[in-house]
Amino acid sequence: MLWDYAFLGFDTQKRLWFIDYFGPRNENMGVQFGKNIIIKNGHGFQYQWSDEDRAGKFWHIREVILAQHVKQIYIDDNDNIIIEFKELNSNDKVPDKFSFIRYAYHLGNGLGFVEFYDESNNKIHVINNKFIIVENLNHKTVGVYPKIRFHADRNDIDQVIVTNFVCIIKGRNDHRNSTNV
Repeated sequence: MLWDYAFLGFDTQKRLWFIDYFGPRNENMGVQFGKNIIIKNGHGFQYQWSDEDRAGKFWHIREVILAQHVKQIYIDDNDNIIIEFKELNSNDKVPDKFSFIRYAYHLGNGLGFVEFYDESNNKIHVINNKFIIVENLNHKTVGVYPKIRFHADRNDIDQVIVTNFVCIIKGRNDHRNSTNV
């Protein structure tokens, strides 16, 4: 079966875990059920939507995995679904010195890229095809389509963390530890 991404979730009526597979045009490719899901070296992200048709608000929450990261999926002798992920070795490093960043998202795959610039406005590095998480960051939009980006100056950035799957841009605008006087 050729699939692009899958939802991992729990069916509360069947009381079983499932993987719901989707193909290139978001078409459902089938579902697989198991007593448990065991993930080895996994990479996923949360996806959710609300069900307004119920008496009270009810959330559907899934973990999404991408086929490109999966090595194999199989069911063991105990009816557990085993998902083995490929080892991802990111060599993406944040430059020691940069003046500002610009980031945006690919329209084809939904993943983002972060561009690092020096003080002369020269692009010095790109981190590509990552999920981007931004936290407490002062930033603005710049450019015009198709070159529209989010922009953040170096002095507004506390830290940039890059993993195999995600680029986290943490701003200095952190109010969690502040006290109103």
